[in-house]
Parts: sequence; C-alpha cells; structure tokens
Amino acid sequence: MRCALVSSGELIGGIDVYRRDPDDPVELNKDWYAVLRDPGTDAMFLVSGPFRDEEHWLDELSARVRDAEILALPKKS
Repeated sequence: MRCALVSSGELIGGIDVYRRDPDDPVELNKDWYAVLRDPGTDAMFLVSGPFRDEEHWLDELSARVRDAEILALPKKS
C-alpha cells in the first residue's frame, strides 16, 4: 500500500512522526514519511510525505513503539 504513494526512487524505509495537536479530537496524530534512494546515486536519499495511514488518529502509541526511547520533547506553549 505505501509503495503506491511514492512517485519515484527505491523505497528503503520509512519514518513515523507522532505529534499532539490541541485542536484534534484524539491524543496523537501519526504521519508516515517514505525514505527513498535516489535512482541516480547511492549517496542521496529522499524523504516523501507526509502520508496518512490507518494509524493517523490515535489515543495512545501503538504497541510496537511503546518502549521507544524519547530523545527530546518540544516545550508546550
């Protein structure tokens, strides 16, 4: 499913980005970004997105990332 969203390049991975938005009806939003290798070189990678997937609206983190280490959080304004 995710590969169809990417227009060019070799899909090599992805990045999930979680954020809070006080105007949303749920606790978290998650967007997915595709990481691609540029077809012309092995030294350049592209990031394409954001894409919404089935986990876009969340009230809690999914089980696969609950034990992830959080390196920094932005200050709430």
